[in-house]
Amino acid sequence: KAAENLSKVLESIGSKSTILAKTIHALLKISPSNMCIDEADEIEADLVIIDECSMIDFTLISFLVKKIRTTAKVLLIGDAAHAIVPFYGQGMNCGFEDCTVLHELLDAYQEHEWDSMFAEYTAKRKPNGDAIAELALNNLIEMRDLVADPYFQKTKKVEKILSELYPQRFLSLYSMVTFSHIPYADALKNGRINEELFKEILSIPNILEEWNSEGNKKLINDLMNTFYPEL
Repeated sequence: KAAENLSKVLESIGSKSTILAKTIHALLKISPSNMCIDEADEIEADLVIIDECSMIDFTLISFLVKKIRTTAKVLLIGDAAHAIVPFYGQGMNCGFEDCTVLHELLDAYQEHEWDSMFAEYTAKRKPNGDAIAELALNNLIEMRDLVADPYFQKTKKVEKILSELYPQRFLSLYSMVTFSHIPYADALKNGRINEELFKEILSIPNILEEWNSEGNKKLINDLMNTFYPEL
C-alpha cells in the first residue's frame, strides 16, 4: 500500500525522476510462500532508496544486497528517529523534515548528481539528527532528575519572565524545539546559551524577589544585550 501511495504521489507532483516505487518483495520478485531469489537477475537501478528500513529483517536485506548492482547507490531513510529516546516527542517531525529536505534536493539536483546531493543531504540532516538525539536524552534526564531540584526550578522562573519581557528575542529551549522551525542543531546551541544566561542572572543576589528594581532591570537588560543582541 505504501509503495502504491508513493507511486501516486510521484505522478501527482509530475516528478522529473525515473524513480519507481515498489515493495521490497516486488523488487526482489519473491513472496512469503516463495523466498527463492535469482541472483543472476540483478536489480537494474543506479539508486535504491529504502524507507522503513528498521522493518526489514536480515533475510530480506541480505537478498537485496545480493541483487543490487555493485556500482549502485543505496539510501536508507525514514527511521532515523528510531535510534533516539522518545522524550521530546519529535520522531515524526524529524522524519517529516528529513523527507522535506530530501524532496527539495531531488528537485535541485540532476539525476547524475547523486553523490553531491547525498553529501549535501548528510551535511544538512546529520547535525540535526545528532542534536535531537541529545535533546531527547537531556529531556529524559530533566524529567527524571531535575524537576524537584531548587536551582532548576529557579531557572524555569527566569525562563518564564524572560519569555514575557523579551518575546521577540528570547525563546525557551522547549519552544524552539516544539513550536518553531528552528533547526534542532541551532536549538541545542541556543539552549546552551540560555543555560549560561540563567546562570548569570541567578548569580545576582535576590534577583527573583527583586527583579523589578531599577538596578536589576538594567543588569538583566545588559545581559540580554550580551547573550541575545537586538538585530
